[in-house]
Amino acid sequence: TVLADEPNIDLLFSDVIMPGGMNGYQLAAQATALYPDLKVLMVSGYEQNARRQEEYSQFSADRLTKPYLVADLAERLRTIVDDAPVSHQ
Repeated sequence: TVLADEPNIDLLFSDVIMPGGMNGYQLAAQATALYPDLKVLMVSGYEQNARRQEEYSQFSADRLTKPYLVADLAERLRTIVDDAPVSHQ
């Protein structure tokens, strides 16, 4: 609901494992269905779980494995955000 209320978000940063039944890949799929230009960075401490989610392979390139350094996160975020301009609808 946050995305529906705030269309000026440039990037979704989510863990793969989330409480409540939905995983991060499902969240990313729903979010990018609404906003195709939305950039996504997924994090996971369980690399094997991330690999099992083949149906969400479009998000696998932008995944960071925990634990990570703040510098690694900052570099990955900068790379993703700078990759292409975001057009807000």
